[in-house]
Amino acid sequence: MNTMSKWRSRPFTLFLVATCFGFFDQISTKAQEGGVWGTVLQNLSAMYVVRTEGGRLLDVEWESGNDDWSPGDRVILTTEEGEGYMFNEAMRTQADIFPYDPSEIDR
Repeated sequence: MNTMSKWRSRPFTLFLVATCFGFFDQISTKAQEGGVWGTVLQNLSAMYVVRTEGGRLLDVEWESGNDDWSPGDRVILTTEEGEGYMFNEAMRTQADIFPYDPSEIDR
């Protein structure tokens, strides 16, 4: 009976692992498909100014993850306003994202 329960749990475990990988892959794909491309303009100590391809300026405030973005880094933002992620192929940051006031760029 012990051998039988091990056999039954193996397919279930494989199912769970496949489901988890599929779920996380879908999140990554949706972020890239629905994401907004941009370029980091300034790194102001845990706050980044990002210009989207559409020309919007965004204030990206670091919450967790990588905090070493440099001006010129190409990034994808998962949202243009609210809680989201800023990432590229090498780094990822969880952040709060808001419209940025252009008059504050040169400060």
